[in-house]
Amino acid sequence: MATMGRGVRKVNESIMQDGRTLIITETDDSQLDWDRIPDGTLKINPVTGQLFIKIQGEGAWIPAGLTYDGNLTIAKDARIVVEVFKIIRPDNGDGTFTYENEAGEQRTKPLTAIGQQTFELEKGSFIVKRNKIEAIINDTLHRSATSGGLIEIDETRIALEEKLVAGTKVTLKYFLKVNIGNPYPRFFINPEEPETADYGDFWLDLNEDQAILKWWDGDSWETLGAEDIEDILGANMIYKGFNVVPGTGRSVSINHGSDALGVLFIGGVRFRESRAISNIAVAANSSGSTRTDTLYARADGNRLTYGVATGTINAPAGTCKIAEIKVPNGATSISASNITLVRKAMTIKFISDEIYDSTNQSTAGTLMRRDSAGRAKVAAPSADDDIARKKEVDDAMEVAKAAVKRAGDTMTGQLTIDGFGILPKMTAVAASVSGDGYKQGITTFKTGTLAGYPAQNAIAVNFKLDDATVTQWIYASGAGGEIRSWFRHWSSSKATNNGWSDVFKEVRDLGETADTAYRGDRGKTAYDHSQVRDSNPHETKHDQLLERGTLDPTSTDTTKNKHLSNAQAKKWEDHADANSPHPNHLITANYDNQKVFVQSTKPTSGMKAGDIWIDTSVSYGTK
Repeated sequence: MATMGRGVRKVNESIMQDGRTLIITETDDSQLDWDRIPDGTLKINPVTGQLFIKIQGEGAWIPAGLTYDGNLTIAKDARIVVEVFKIIRPDNGDGTFTYENEAGEQRTKPLTAIGQQTFELEKGSFIVKRNKIEAIINDTLHRSATSGGLIEIDETRIALEEKLVAGTKVTLKYFLKVNIGNPYPRFFINPEEPETADYGDFWLDLNEDQAILKWWDGDSWETLGAEDIEDILGANMIYKGFNVVPGTGRSVSINHGSDALGVLFIGGVRFRESRAISNIAVAANSSGSTRTDTLYARADGNRLTYGVATGTINAPAGTCKIAEIKVPNGATSISASNITLVRKAMTIKFISDEIYDSTNQSTAGTLMRRDSAGRAKVAAPSADDDIARKKEVDDAMEVAKAAVKRAGDTMTGQLTIDGFGILPKMTAVAASVSGDGYKQGITTFKTGTLAGYPAQNAIAVNFKLDDATVTQWIYASGAGGEIRSWFRHWSSSKATNNGWSDVFKEVRDLGETADTAYRGDRGKTAYDHSQVRDSNPHETKHDQLLERGTLDPTSTDTTKNKHLSNAQAKKWEDHADANSPHPNHLITANYDNQKVFVQSTKPTSGMKAGDIWIDTSVSYGTK
């Protein structure tokens, strides 16, 4: 059973005391309480013997090792630095914002595309993607790339995801990049996967038939191909331009596309080529089969020279391969189908150089950069899809202004939209004019004092859908200021009255006054009801009339009509049916065919018993 060396113990409660350093052999860091481990404690991997040390201010173990003379060397890469900023203007309205540093100096920095505020360190830099920087907002809120809310842009710049208001205090606390001892990234060469790795570390994996180079992307080991290594190391490559086309005879030519610029790297050094290289000679081929040659560029001071390597697909050492050329046996010219361009690549160095060379001027082959006012220039456009400058827009506006009439001018001609003519105004015509005399489309005119219209000084709106149909609306104000309107229709198939409907129809609102209309269906129902004479359309009963409360059979008021009760009506019926309802009357059943003399003198003849004389010479009495 293996035993630990004397003095080496795993961390436990009994030895965790202030002022006491430790030697730890625990390989699982999750089992350790980092905050309780004293500064200066050593950790040794019992399998590999790798030595680490805890340094004050560090958040992780620092690799340590021994020099040839036995002294301990520490690969410490940082010391803690604090910078404090205060927001002055959170958004300047031009894609920037302003903050103040500890010295009271104001800094204007850009906002990201989504409005995030960016800050730039002034005292040093940090190592990105290792959680080496933290932002503290108003001494309360902590933000980092690991916990969220902070974005690491590069070694000196960060962005905060939340938008801060004026007066907000931002404290940036970071580990200053020093790179003493073994610098990052580290390079591991062994068949086993390294137990610990930081972003950017390399591992040459020997656990295969051939060595495989890999790098740690923060989550896993990724295999690097030849092209990836070129991109990382900035080897010989083309970035853009250098299009190869057939030349005259057995030759090829180089141009650089629409921007007339080619860019390539030789030994990591960037070259910009604006020349078009014509007719680079290709050797004759009499081998009896197709041969493959290589077109390359060579650095000659600060210029490039070009050549063709015959019978090989490899460019000479220290040159940049541009294309492969297939040369058929006995060929006297080179066709485009026999030219194969190499892959174009991009390096971090190139991106940096391109950004540095960017300008707000209309310089060919450069990136566009806005000036301090957010402006940039482009050359005058020539193709339809080129960018239009302010000058072209202003010129087009002047032409449009000259063509379009101003207020008070009279527009002539017909404006057609989607094939339908729109004529805002036409000459006034009499109401008797035939509909085919109107222009096609929508027209208007004032009737003025023209005869035949239902109102004076009205506006006529005419809709002529085609040569056979016209609808005319007349709008005018009534005597009281109310709006009134009429309409009529014209049809070419109507033989009389010039094809117009007989009269203007006035459009009235529904209502219950003399100036409004009532629903025709309800009006007819009311009229029919009023004509009923021989029935009881409401089926009203006598008792229901008494319930109305306006007729009182017992009232003694002689000025009001009375309604008889059922009992009273029965008495009258019985009275009318009686043979002698008035037994004391002068005229009785004993007298038949009596006469009534109505005159002022007494009758002298033709009288008989029972006759009556009404003397009109007096105001009373009957004889």
